[in-house]
Amino acid sequence: GHTLVSCNSAEIYMFGGYSVSRGYLGDLLKFNTTTKYWTPVLPTSEEQPAARQLHAAECVPALRAMYIYGGMVEGQGAVKEMWKFSLDTHRWSQLHITDPDPHWPIPAMAGHTMTRIDDFHLWFIGGYSSDSYFSDTMYDFDTSTNTYTELSFSGAHPTGLYGHTAVFHKPSYSIYVYGGFEYQTDKTVISHNLYSVSISSKMWSQLPPEVNNRPMERYFHAAVTTDEYMVIFGGRTAQDDFDNTVLAYRYTCNHWFYLSPGQENVIGDGIPSVIGAAAVLAANMSSDFQEIFVVGGFNGISHGTITHLRIPNDLCTLLTTKESCLANLGCAACVDEDHNVTYCYTNRDVPRFDCARGTSWSYDPGTLCDIDRIQTRDCNQHKTCAECLAQWSVHKDHDKVCQWCSNCPTGKCIPKNSDCTKTNDCKRDQRGIVKQDDCVERLCQASSCESCWKKGKCIWTRQFQRSSEVGRTLSLEPIYDWNCVVKSLLEAT
Repeated sequence: GHTLVSCNSAEIYMFGGYSVSRGYLGDLLKFNTTTKYWTPVLPTSEEQPAARQLHAAECVPALRAMYIYGGMVEGQGAVKEMWKFSLDTHRWSQLHITDPDPHWPIPAMAGHTMTRIDDFHLWFIGGYSSDSYFSDTMYDFDTSTNTYTELSFSGAHPTGLYGHTAVFHKPSYSIYVYGGFEYQTDKTVISHNLYSVSISSKMWSQLPPEVNNRPMERYFHAAVTTDEYMVIFGGRTAQDDFDNTVLAYRYTCNHWFYLSPGQENVIGDGIPSVIGAAAVLAANMSSDFQEIFVVGGFNGISHGTITHLRIPNDLCTLLTTKESCLANLGCAACVDEDHNVTYCYTNRDVPRFDCARGTSWSYDPGTLCDIDRIQTRDCNQHKTCAECLAQWSVHKDHDKVCQWCSNCPTGKCIPKNSDCTKTNDCKRDQRGIVKQDDCVERLCQASSCESCWKKGKCIWTRQFQRSSEVGRTLSLEPIYDWNCVVKSLLEAT
């Protein structure tokens, strides 16, 4: 439940968390990635935040300051506080913030994320509290003016989420959100969903995985990002209370790459099997690899360990056989047949000189991760409307090639130029959906009575339960879990 931030220097800062022996923590510690030493940071101000866990933190290098928001405070539950820590003066100050609307204030939050998208702006996603339950609203905090704005978006956004991760991917100008405990229609589940939200178009997308490449559900994991990939660490999964898996998601390929111990060319014992660890990408001048530090976590005992990972910028170079190389999208294999040696590397580069040097060398370019692969994908592989109509912000100009056939008990994803009646005949009139906002599951999408009421045409009830994509089961008694449905169901019943 602690946080770890880097401010584009050799120093990283850790704040808060929970210890089995000490309870809630309010310590601020600094770790030097060059000397590998921890030092306590002693505030010069009397005012400072209470000990807490499950808060969010982010550094704003332009202001030489670290910001934290919310979290769980002993005796108070989730709190609504924004604090600023000056890295130069070592002073804490609680900020007097302005709500975008006095009637709908920003809620107290825990388990949310706060992600910096430029020099001054922080975006809030998800969170949970005993007062507001799941937060389904996004907020922007401008650190230059100390003001909030409630953000409006379109597309397939999560209804409610906490314990997830969110990273800003600068090349696509998007935030990628993975995992967490997610509210879906009328239940909460451990999520394996990957979402992206484009900063420029204000569009959410639920990104479908490649066939047989869907990662396991997890929450309270950690994540960092580079320009090439996002790396996920540990967490709690549907199978294990404490996990030590390391995954890398390659943005251009929409492909998950496993980096856990026991895999090819992965050296060392890996991270401990824990939940609640924190990770940070260290400032690094190397053009060949990235350095990542993973700190703490819990698996029955509180861990104070720190794990240092060096990951190459080209993940393909970790693969040592032709079969494993070509099984990963975006990798090319250069094979020395005489010596049975395989060189694997990204197929965006030109073939190695060795591959054209003699008859004993062979070259296989593998699968290119370009816009054509997105535009020629098999629509039938997608099983939900949101995934069928996904848009990849990393491939900004790709055409929409799929449509979702709706109004059958089970919908179907088909090519955009196909006929729903012929392809998915269910003896009903169907309509082809091409916009994510028109997906049936997006109608009356809310995780609380308050947010359901705000939509105007919806009711919050325990008398309806979803039975199919377009069907609802009615009970005269309130026996189902709370969910938000269209008012027109009252007239139909």
